[in-house]
Amino acid sequence: TQGGRNVSYSTLATVWAEYLAPDTGRETLTAEQISAQLLHVFRIRHRGDVLSSYRVTWTPSWDTGYAAKTLQIQAVIPDRDRPRQFLLLHCGEAA
Repeated sequence: TQGGRNVSYSTLATVWAEYLAPDTGRETLTAEQISAQLLHVFRIRHRGDVLSSYRVTWTPSWDTGYAAKTLQIQAVIPDRDRPRQFLLLHCGEAA
C-alpha cells in the first residue's frame, strides 16, 4: 500500500557449470561506504534464456567449507573459442 515492491526469484533450470576461477576483485564506494566484491567466472552450455539480471546458486562440488552461494550475474558472454556451444557467466558476490 506504500508503493513498495517485493522481489522474488524462482528456479529457471539446474545445469552443470565449470568453475573457471575467480576473475577479479573490485571495491566500490557507495553511500560513503567501501564494499568489496569478488567476481567468479563459470562456463555453461549455451542457452538462449540466460540474462544478466538473473542470479545463480553455486554449490561447489569440492569441500570449501562453505554452503551454497547466491551470485548475481554481471555479464553473459559467448565463449570465445566455442561461441555457439558455451556461455561464460561473470558473477558477483558481495563480500
